[in-house]
Amino acid sequence: PHWDESKCIQCNQCAFVCPHATIRPFALTADEAANAPENTRMLDVKIPKDTGYKFTMAISPLDCMGCSVCAGVCPK
Repeated sequence: PHWDESKCIQCNQCAFVCPHATIRPFALTADEAANAPENTRMLDVKIPKDTGYKFTMAISPLDCMGCSVCAGVCPK
């Protein structure tokens, strides 16, 4: 799976339907975001607004079985 943060609406449906728990959403505090690996892609959390949290997806390609259920449920 590939997370395209420019299209993500943070609905988390991809993580919900993944039968192998390959996709995991995270809401990071400012400290967690600051200490995340430098290539971590993050967005501001959309709901609730103005919390200071950052949204990211952890994806484990080694666990992915290629079923594409995540892509099928993605609204974008």
